[in-house]
Amino acid sequence: MLVDVIMPKLGESITEGTIIQWRKNVGDTIEKDEILLEIGTDKVDSEIPSPAVGIIKEILAQPNDILPVDEVIARIETDGNGSAESSPVEEVPKVEEVPTVETPPVPADPPAPPPPVTVNGSKRTFYTPLVRAMARRESVSESELTLISGSGRGGR
Repeated sequence: MLVDVIMPKLGESITEGTIIQWRKNVGDTIEKDEILLEIGTDKVDSEIPSPAVGIIKEILAQPNDILPVDEVIARIETDGNGSAESSPVEEVPKVEEVPTVETPPVPADPPAPPPPVTVNGSKRTFYTPLVRAMARRESVSESELTLISGSGRGGR
């Protein structure tokens, strides 16, 4: 069975790519995800892995060829299952998962409000004209304003 290797879309706005270098030649065996070639675009150069295990039967594009996305650039012959005739399959031993214990995050203490500014011996916090106008409109007294801590830098 032949598996087509196509020019991948390496980005949302990428419409074509340039073959930089083939890492394998016709007749070479290749494993799935082994680097097959390098492709360059106007934004990035990428190594392209093999989509299947098998033997490279055809290379349809040469280095420096500029090809549109989704065009067939090579063909790999597989034995029908997507694997080469003599590729052994290793059994990976199963690792038992250890459950992790998550501790809940400790809430951080809210920042302390800035100390009131002392003007002529009386404690008074400075409020911008906008804040004072909003407080008047919402019927919020100045003593209630001192209980509100600002969300900006330094409690402002």
